[in-house]
Amino acid sequence: MRAASREALGLFLTGAGGLAFLTGLAQFVNLVPTLGWLFGVTLVVGALLFVIAELRQDRNLVRAFLELIVSGSLIFGAVFGVMWYIMSYLPAHDGFNFSLMFETPSNTRNSFVSYLKTENFDKAYQLLSPDAQNQIPDAETFQRFVKGNNWQPMTWKWTTEKVDAEHAHYVGEGTYIDKRTGIIELWLDKIGNRWKISAMNFQPH
Repeated sequence: MRAASREALGLFLTGAGGLAFLTGLAQFVNLVPTLGWLFGVTLVVGALLFVIAELRQDRNLVRAFLELIVSGSLIFGAVFGVMWYIMSYLPAHDGFNFSLMFETPSNTRNSFVSYLKTENFDKAYQLLSPDAQNQIPDAETFQRFVKGNNWQPMTWKWTTEKVDAEHAHYVGEGTYIDKRTGIIELWLDKIGNRWKISAMNFQPH
């Protein structure tokens, strides 16, 4: 394999590995979508350059695509498997929780409103503090409570914040599912090593 092909294949595999890493991490951490786009573009550009380099060497196009599919699948599977082991298996079996290293009140805040937007009420409910869950007994009740009041933000922008070692308070403005705009306000408490939503205030008007 010539240098041009090796470099293009390396670029492609970097994109595949980066996407696998972000896919594994995104299950637990609210990530900036730009990172995914960056690795996606890297993957596509690498694939195109590899195919062009192979064609210039008069190599079989089908074989070039097969090399991309096999090598990309192996890298993606290997990296994602490692991420799954670290992020899911170890916490469940050994008590080690790698995702706590990334948890901040702003991540919890963003994850919560994102779950409301996408109607992932089970995960949103899991982010509520024990006291809040005592007031709302289960995820189904929480879903009826949110949807019944049209308290699903579609867009939002945080304007003020107050954060200390144990508590956080965020105020923002957003557009709700019924097109109304209004205030989004969240209070968070640090419980153990986790940040949880202790109170919320949605005021569409």
